[in-house]
Amino acid sequence: MKAPFNSLITSNKFYQIIGIVFLVYSTIFIILNLNFPFVGYDSGYYLAVARDVYSGKTYFTDIAVPYTPLSILSLGIPFLFENYLNLSHHLAINYLILITCSIILFSIVNKTLENKSISFLLSCFFLAVCLYHDGEHLMLEPISIFFQLLSLKLIYKNKKNLPIHFILSGVCISLSFLAKQLGLFIILPILIYILYCEKSILKKLLYIVLGISLPIISLYIFYSLHESLNLEQFILHIIGKGVEFETGVGTGVNDHFGFKVYKNFVFLNLYVILIPFLIKNVSNKTNDSKFSLLFYISLPFASFSVLLIAAYNHYFQFIIPYLIICFAYLFSLSKDKRLKYFFSILILISLGRLIDKSDSNFLNAEKKHLNQLNDINTLKKLIPNEAKVYLEEGVSKAYYGTNEFQSINSKLIGYTFPGYFSPKTIYNNLDDGAFLILSSKSKSKYLHYITNEELIKTHINSRDIYIYKKNK
Repeated sequence: MKAPFNSLITSNKFYQIIGIVFLVYSTIFIILNLNFPFVGYDSGYYLAVARDVYSGKTYFTDIAVPYTPLSILSLGIPFLFENYLNLSHHLAINYLILITCSIILFSIVNKTLENKSISFLLSCFFLAVCLYHDGEHLMLEPISIFFQLLSLKLIYKNKKNLPIHFILSGVCISLSFLAKQLGLFIILPILIYILYCEKSILKKLLYIVLGISLPIISLYIFYSLHESLNLEQFILHIIGKGVEFETGVGTGVNDHFGFKVYKNFVFLNLYVILIPFLIKNVSNKTNDSKFSLLFYISLPFASFSVLLIAAYNHYFQFIIPYLIICFAYLFSLSKDKRLKYFFSILILISLGRLIDKSDSNFLNAEKKHLNQLNDINTLKKLIPNEAKVYLEEGVSKAYYGTNEFQSINSKLIGYTFPGYFSPKTIYNNLDDGAFLILSSKSKSKYLHYITNEELIKTHINSRDIYIYKKNK
């Protein structure tokens, strides 16, 4: 009985079926969130910035923002055609990008494994687990990952190795950085890959550098001609230092070790347990294999660098594709049939974990959507659309997007997360008629400038909030 069972769960048919289950999960996830969209904390920030740009303001110079522009502008494309927020259209861009990433990942993995069934399973797994990691919200990571994977695909096991492939790969590295600064880590594995190619190394490096330079130089030319930014100012903006915050860097950095987040990630990616055993098998191969091993290990190694900044749930999206590519390479070289069996068992456990953790999210999608609509309408009765508003700590930045709130000072404050400017600075930048929304926690910080009698109390997102309108 044991042998037939082993054969069953290591068959291509089994991998295809499990891949389809991951695909069905992803489809349900996407349909639910498109029908019952929910604006998350970060999403409201991105939408507000994108809305301002598509209404005529210039990124960086007219809006204080520490993020590179490509992802935010891409997610805001529906504003070109609509003068109101339809979150489903913005979310659809995220989902199309993630689906495209899974297709590119399939083509990369299949070149290594030469097994379409396992490659299909791993690419569907990637999509499902990325969706689990904050996929219900607008996120910048998918667009950065798209250009990372595209840069890798252009040169990965490419027999032609034409100069244009390396130039375009460099362009994609640059675009990944311009989508989100953290995407720049892909340059390390690609440089190692070029060294691994051995032939015409210097030329290939020059082509890569040329490609990386083209989008950044083009962007600099725009800002130098239209906004009169000098080179130093431009560099400060694209590395996230162009805004003069009083404290912090403006990216919501979280330096707390989130054991629960890491635990969830490992349980959803249990196949990583096999990687040390696979490396041990491969380490006894030829020198060429050892050098190629360096490239494949550098992929997840470089991606883990994002966790040195923060361990937000969506940051793990950066790691998943490179763990999969590394695993696929090691798995392709293994001759131990037991590892194939253990892989099947682990992927089944991960699937069960994914479904178990997501069940409540699926059931609560409509409830969360309706509750947020109720909160949006509550605020509309108290604060007019397009009013200048600052949302303090404990109040979701979602309302910058949903209620079309404007920044109290676009060039200085923007839509920044709380904590980067003092209460004094925020209060002094409130014009006559501008609003300040406080939570119970943040209210005490402002009582030196306002009184309890000036606050209107209401209820948002199952908590008390306080609204202050500045009247000179």
